Amino acid sequence: MRRVSRRRATNSRPGGADNSVRIWDVPVSTPLKTFATTGATTGVAVANDGKTFALAGADGVVKVFPAGEEKGAIELKGHVGAVLGVGHLASGNVWVTAGADKLIRFFNGTDGKLITSYGAGTADLTGFAVRPDSQGAFTTSADGALRFWQTPAQPTRAFPALKDAVTAFYSTADGNTLLYATADKVVTIGTTSNNQSAGTFAGAKGTIESVALSRDAATVVAGCADGNVIAWDRQGKPKGEVQAHAGGTTATAFHPAQPVLFTAGADGALKGWNLPLDAKLPKDKDGKEPSRTKYDIKAHTGKVTAALVNPANGHVITAGADKLIRVWDVAKPEKPVREIGPLATPATTLALSRDNLTLAAGTGKDVLLWTLADGKEAGKLAQPADVLSLCFNVDKTRLLIGRSDNLAVLVEVTTGTAYQTFPHTGAVRGVVAHPTTPAVITASADKSVVVSPVTCTRLVALGRGKPVGVVVSPGSERVLSIGPGKDVGSWNTNNGT
Repeated sequence: MRRVSRRRATNSRPGGADNSVRIWDVPVSTPLKTFATTGATTGVAVANDGKTFALAGADGVVKVFPAGEEKGAIELKGHVGAVLGVGHLASGNVWVTAGADKLIRFFNGTDGKLITSYGAGTADLTGFAVRPDSQGAFTTSADGALRFWQTPAQPTRAFPALKDAVTAFYSTADGNTLLYATADKVVTIGTTSNNQSAGTFAGAKGTIESVALSRDAATVVAGCADGNVIAWDRQGKPKGEVQAHAGGTTATAFHPAQPVLFTAGADGALKGWNLPLDAKLPKDKDGKEPSRTKYDIKAHTGKVTAALVNPANGHVITAGADKLIRVWDVAKPEKPVREIGPLATPATTLALSRDNLTLAAGTGKDVLLWTLADGKEAGKLAQPADVLSLCFNVDKTRLLIGRSDNLAVLVEVTTGTAYQTFPHTGAVRGVVAHPTTPAVITASADKSVVVSPVTCTRLVALGRGKPVGVVVSPGSERVLSIGPGKDVGSWNTNNGT
């Protein structure tokens, strides 16, 4: 009887040091076939037909042998570094691989073409297995976590390629309409329902550092490094332009109820501009132009580095180069409602939870959290790279972090453990955790805006230490985590209990 292990977990090392893989007829001790490989084999998996098998290699390539024959073999390429595990989804004939590059990749079993890939966290992977019923996959990693992954593969959706790097990003509260500015000084409006551009807005002379959309979605504004603020209608026609801040405009946001546009800048000022932002205002009976600004507040000493508006009450939250965060009731500008700091490092990005009760700030390589009502610190999430953008998920159990190391990372707020990662090839300058669908939107200096599915369905903390592998029962009812230490955990594959 010809027998090849049908085990889906691939922590075993079936290849020899002589760069070969053999199929044995049990109990006869001579191999029926020998297959030469280009390097060390790190894993093996067999398809449901009992004949087709795949070999994972230390060279980053998986070789698939249809019906157990060398003829017609295909190679699955894409991993950087060793492939650590491989499995087969009978539904759709898809091969799934996990690599030292911390990616899970899905390949068409017929032609070997890449279907999609998932970022499997920030820690090194230590184990990988696929459910025999094709209804999911599992990884263990050096951060002591067991992750459950959704199958079949859910592809990412990219907006049309941009001409230059993203410099500013904005999303409506429902996550369905986006604004993104690029280094060529153009603003684009797009919709996530079809991943298409709905218009562009040109005419800025300085680099665009912030963008915003009015509540009625009729006006697009951009704050520029030359200090100007420009407004367009939805057809891209300029509606007005003002010199707002000496040294540059760093933030723009519309008031949630009043016809007012807030701007902040390098001059430390927070201003509220009367709308519409016309190029010229009619003079009064004395021949004087009415004031363009309704509010003018000296918010910080030095540059305002970030600002946002609380939609619940119209308060403006600002962060400054003076390492302070301040909350302003613009109707009472004499002093801030609340002051946080001084911080060790200035905050350069801010985010409010969906219930408007928790504030997050990126301060260098840290994310700091506060309860907004009393300003008390509620958490700290250390990161390995500078934090550029932030967004809470709908129930604020997770936080999406855009970083300068070309990653967006969805982390658990209570532990800081990475739930899933979303890689780019440039710094991630804008992020949104979609409030109604399991997806995130990321905008990057690599000239892309991408909608990615959140496909990690469950994360189980296994305790301190490094697990060494994972195995799924033949009936797919249980998944076993091996380690840390001498522990073996048994988990329900459907609900994680």
